[in-house]
Amino acid sequence: MTLPKFLIAKYAPDLRRMEPRNFGLIAWSPEAVSARFLGESPDGGIRAPAFVHPDTRHAYKQWVEYWRLMINKKSITTKTGDEAKQSDPRFLDVLRSKVKPQFFLVDAGSLMEAVDPQDFEEMTDELFETLVQDERSSSGQDHSLKLRAATNKVIKRSKVREAGDFQESFPILCPVGTHHKPFTFDYAFGPTESPKAIFHRVLLSQAKSLHSTLFMFEHLKSSNINRLNRITRCAFVYSADIATGDADTANDVDILREYAEVIDVSNEEGAAETVSRLIAV
Repeated sequence: MTLPKFLIAKYAPDLRRMEPRNFGLIAWSPEAVSARFLGESPDGGIRAPAFVHPDTRHAYKQWVEYWRLMINKKSITTKTGDEAKQSDPRFLDVLRSKVKPQFFLVDAGSLMEAVDPQDFEEMTDELFETLVQDERSSSGQDHSLKLRAATNKVIKRSKVREAGDFQESFPILCPVGTHHKPFTFDYAFGPTESPKAIFHRVLLSQAKSLHSTLFMFEHLKSSNINRLNRITRCAFVYSADIATGDADTANDVDILREYAEVIDVSNEEGAAETVSRLIAV
């Protein structure tokens, strides 16, 4: 019996130092092939992770699309001109040969037991979470810690706490369609029943953080309840940790500005002045 095998997709930002980052996984068995890559969205879009240099982000998207195309084929051609069927273990060897120095696939071994084809996608998700997403978490946690630390400095410098009516982890019950959903924001200023301003930290490097914040801000803005749509919405971001020239991030910030006052806490003095102005301390 042939056991499931898998490849790890790696990106080397600096070929001289050769310190690759995991960004995807291809799982194979004679009965099924599946893959997961960072930055893929349900609608088929691909957004390169923040650790990919801006100059190679287009190439990142191309490689993900290419490998997706390859694994969907019934067979692929070897260097000698032979065909390796998708059910043939050589299929992975051919995939590994179709790489470039900065984007490549490495053999990550095989599982110790067979997997039912109907459980193959779930197994791929688990491997991806363990081998790819967990590796990324250290950089994500670093960005999160920087954002939180800088935000705390800005809040202290703005003296918003001394002004009173300042709360953390502030919940707001907001209409969503025909239902009401509790949204919890990082900070709020003003009376509990009708705060003047709410503040929320947004990790620009993580799509989930951006999308969830936009969802909350959008429903506050469009609410037909005056005490909700009049609240000043503020987003704390830490742009110094984002690669210069990142068009995707710049676009995200522009979208965020449509729903909130964007406050870059990497500029501590400017951010504190903005907070003070918004709450008129």
